[in-house]
Amino acid sequence: MQQWRTIGDGPLTLRAVRCFELPNEWRSPLQLSPDGRSVTTFDTKNGLFIIPMAEGGKAVRAPLTLGVNTIRSGGDYWPAVWRSDSRAVWAADQRIMAPRGGWALGPKRPVVVSLGGRVQRMPALLSPAGGLDGIYWIGNDGLALAALGAGGSYYKPELPNPTPTLALIDARRGRIIQTAPMTATMGLPFKLVSRVAGGVDGQRRPRVLMWFGPDRWYYWAPGIAPRHVLPGNKSQPFFALAADGAHVLISTGLSARGMICEIWSRSTCPPPTPVTGVAAELRDLQTGKLVWEIRATARYFSSINQPVVSRDGRFALITLPGEGDVRETTALISMADGRIVQRVNQASSGSAGFSMDGRSLWIADRMSVAIYDLR
Repeated sequence: MQQWRTIGDGPLTLRAVRCFELPNEWRSPLQLSPDGRSVTTFDTKNGLFIIPMAEGGKAVRAPLTLGVNTIRSGGDYWPAVWRSDSRAVWAADQRIMAPRGGWALGPKRPVVVSLGGRVQRMPALLSPAGGLDGIYWIGNDGLALAALGAGGSYYKPELPNPTPTLALIDARRGRIIQTAPMTATMGLPFKLVSRVAGGVDGQRRPRVLMWFGPDRWYYWAPGIAPRHVLPGNKSQPFFALAADGAHVLISTGLSARGMICEIWSRSTCPPPTPVTGVAAELRDLQTGKLVWEIRATARYFSSINQPVVSRDGRFALITLPGEGDVRETTALISMADGRIVQRVNQASSGSAGFSMDGRSLWIADRMSVAIYDLR
């Protein structure tokens, strides 16, 4: 409970904490369903788990294989997301060379996993560029950013990829909404999208912001070609699109500097050197103009989680350095002015989100999830 305590006065009240026993494998952080009744997580060995929040609820496993993904998000990649009605989870499956090798034997296939573990295969995506090699889910209703014909080096036998292509897709219908050949549209040699943030506009259309490296930011929405934007040159940023689609919330990963020692040498290891600087900022996508920033002092080595913005655009959750003995906190901030509304003491390697109605939020790691009422 100490991990999830609120710091200072504010609108958050801890409602519930639930801990889970799961296989000791690498896992994506837990994700709470929109109705708050179940969680899901994924590991590369066992596949997808869906677990009721109620005590004694039995975990359901769907033995999916993600394979190699040529699109990944900042922080821990989430290969699955809840459907908006909380009755199923969007994911992807791929045949690979197993148990050894791991080479792809075919393209990925979008799937929907029910609460009972039934796997429904969605229509295959057909494109002259090639098969589905990467997917990043946008929202909760089957929209996604996809990479087509972009992972041939991971196949056996290896496949040529003459026109690696990004696409906005609707996995429910197996429909490609719009495509963008990488080299022709962006003037970039194809490589992994290093960071992605997505959102859905008022007409339920997808939009994405992609980061390929310093000064290589591209914004894309249906009806327009991916366009170069300049929200600032950041080293390995973590970011989220604002609800208006015109601004980006950037977490900089502020951390102390110094030597990171192994366990056997910690007794003689010098302490970290505190660093003061910008921990988060809101910028205009087109001009790069700074709207507001949050400054902090990092006294410990810090990790960072993907920021998340509420559906109504009023609030966001970001990772900030802690104070005293607290290494990291999750902060509820106002998107209007960057004001820190309240903090929660949280361990690293986590995830967070808001309920559909904006009246509650959740924060999780790989083994537990906490739900807070938001007054």
